[in-house]
Formats: sequence, C-alpha cells, structure tokens
Amino acid sequence: MTFSAATVVRAPWVKGAEKEIAADADARRLGRLARRFSQVHAVQGQDLKWSLAGSRSGLLVGFPGSGRYRDKPQYDPTKRPWYTVAINAPDDRPVWGNPYVDASTGLILVSCISRIHTQGANVGVVGVEVTLETMRRILLDFARKSTGKMRSLLVRPFPRKDAPGEVEHRVVIDTRSATR
Repeated sequence: MTFSAATVVRAPWVKGAEKEIAADADARRLGRLARRFSQVHAVQGQDLKWSLAGSRSGLLVGFPGSGRYRDKPQYDPTKRPWYTVAINAPDDRPVWGNPYVDASTGLILVSCISRIHTQGANVGVVGVEVTLETMRRILLDFARKSTGKMRSLLVRPFPRKDAPGEVEHRVVIDTRSATR
C-alpha cells in the first residue's frame, strides 16, 4: 500500500483502440486526483479507508495505491455498488451506498459518492469509503458535542426480500450500541 500513488484498474471489457484511448484519457484526468486524495487522507487519517473515482470508460482510480485488484482480472468498476448508486442517482448530490463487506480488508464499509458531470453528461463518479464503525463514532462524537448524551441513529431503507418493490427501514448505526 502506498500513500504516494493511486491504483489504476481497467475493466476487462476495455479492449480495442477506441475504448483504450477513452480509458487512457480518463486515467490522465482522474490520475490527477491522487494528489487531492493524498491531501484528504492526510487530514482525515484512519477515518478514511479509500478514495476512489470511476469512469464510464471502465476505469477505476483508487487511493491509497495498492495491489488489491491484482488477483481480480474481472473487476469492473462500472458494476460496483459504489459506482452504480451515484451514476444512477436522481441528481448530482452526494449519495450514501449500502454498507458492504470489503473483500480486501473484511471491514464493513459505506461509500459516499457523487457523479462527475461534464458538458451535460455523467462521465463517472468520485467519492470516499469509511468504515461503519467510523460512522458510528462520528455520530456519537457529534451527539455528545451537541447535547451531551443524545442518542443518534442512522436508519436506511433496504429492499424487502419477501416483497419485491417494497422497502423496510432498519437501524444501521446506533450510538448507544457497544463498541468493539
């Protein structure tokens, strides 16, 4: 793992001159984010697990740089939940994805991602990932500072498996829950 460079990954379908040229152009543009990602990670420290950007051309730029995709030749950033939740959002505001278990660390992560919009088109997404434990701690710290002992809950809608098209709301974070 390195905090001086980003990881760049192409989706397996990026083949042929036209697609490769588009992905290379996005790599040059999004690669410049590595410096900004580095600055954000320096300020946020361990609270921030990953910064990432993905493009419609099938490119992923992830920070900090690592070899975590080396054994995943079929990795397609455009199919990942962090990408699809933002690219399909109704507007350009940042959106939170559903918590998921990160394959490389085993930690439960939550993505906050926003679309990249240029010349009237959605061309990709950019955002960060934090652990669910970090979110719980941030909410707890906020609750303590605002009122002393206030309870904070983060509630998310989840699709119901027994009733397609319907959702149920569940508590994702409760600041009164025991810490690990």
